[in-house]
Amino acid sequence: MNQIQVAEFLRESNAIEHVYDLESLGQALVAWDYLTKQKKLTHEVILTTHRLLMKGKLDKENLGKYRKVAVRIWDHEGLEAGKINQAMSNWIVNWEQTDPRTAHIAYETIHPFIDGNGRTGRMFMNWMFIQRGESIVVIKESEKYEYYKWFEKSSVRK
Repeated sequence: MNQIQVAEFLRESNAIEHVYDLESLGQALVAWDYLTKQKKLTHEVILTTHRLLMKGKLDKENLGKYRKVAVRIWDHEGLEAGKINQAMSNWIVNWEQTDPRTAHIAYETIHPFIDGNGRTGRMFMNWMFIQRGESIVVIKESEKYEYYKWFEKSSVRK
């Protein structure tokens, strides 16, 4: 895996969310390093990745924990908070039979966290590509509207 491409992926992924500071990039690198050492996705891996990525950005009630409140994603609501744990269990079981982009869209539809869903979701998508022996996908901030079309095509609006 090309480290320059990884740094570009993480920098651009942060930029899509309007996060440009070096501390956040450093946290993304730590989270990515942790994630790429994992052999399978579990609730613990997902929650730890989120905790490492969002350290210092969220309070203790929300850091590395599935959300317990409703959220809006542009013009629609995220999945009902009480259904997140089961939806994530299903997502964990099914990702291997799914194209990583489709799995990413499903993850974003669940929107399991109060914040950090886009960045963790793009990490999990690229982790899936690596697990399949494929190259990671760098979605540039300048291409984010093309990226958002993935969600429109699947009836999920960004």
